Amino acid sequence: MMFLAVKAHADVGFYIADSNEAHKSYEIDSILNNFIENNPDRDILFYVHGRSRTLEKEWNNINKIEEIYNVKVLMLHWDSWSNAVDRPVENTVIASGYLLQAMNYINSYKNRNKAKFQNRKLLMMCHSMGNIILKNYMENYFSSSFLSSNLFDSLILNGSDTPFTGHKKWVEKIKFSPDIIITMNKNDSVLLASRALDYSQLNLADDRLGLGLGLDNYLFFNTSLALNAKYYDFTAISGMEHRHYLSSNPDVINIFKMFYKEKEFKIEIPFKQKKNVIKFR
Repeated sequence: MMFLAVKAHADVGFYIADSNEAHKSYEIDSILNNFIENNPDRDILFYVHGRSRTLEKEWNNINKIEEIYNVKVLMLHWDSWSNAVDRPVENTVIASGYLLQAMNYINSYKNRNKAKFQNRKLLMMCHSMGNIILKNYMENYFSSSFLSSNLFDSLILNGSDTPFTGHKKWVEKIKFSPDIIITMNKNDSVLLASRALDYSQLNLADDRLGLGLGLDNYLFFNTSLALNAKYYDFTAISGMEHRHYLSSNPDVINIFKMFYKEKEFKIEIPFKQKKNVIKFR
């Protein structure tokens, strides 16, 4: 695998697995064209990463995603590191502007090339703080009349480092994917640390969406969940993992292959479902 030497604060922009070059949003057309022409048997994933010290780490991660899931990845890279004990939330506001540009270009490309997507999936995944970028986008930029309702076959909110309280409001605004998936793990070590950061700053009123602790508040169970999303609770099978799509548990990987539309919903491990919450056991 090619080694990528980068600074901690690499250029904000769009990256692909086989190049260390930062691309501009106006290059998305040519990137998607190259994906389709050179990889006829692969679906396409648009990926927004979370907090990470270096671009090299995320670049290696998208290489792993491509290998495991037989997809081509377009990644939005943003300035996601300030220090080890803080969330660079202010940078997510800047990154949401880049997300706006990307969504517009991807939507335009797919509308002009519908035949190319008849047998090819277009997917989107936001990881950890990448969901704060999505939240900012939905609250400040999104226009439901502009994006196609089936722009993405699936939208995955993995290990979301956004507040649980109030997520229903911005998630239910999402109209550009018919399949919205929110993953949760009550033992997620990264999000437990993020929760501890809130507590240290005396912000005691909330938990992180990706922890799923709000699911235990049955008083608000029916009113706090987004009706257009499905919630998958990995607590029993994911250990303390945060980056579930690169899990060490093959059962979790198989579930993500289902999310990526690689296989039908035929999970051999036991689960129970209550309304739109699926809990593995």
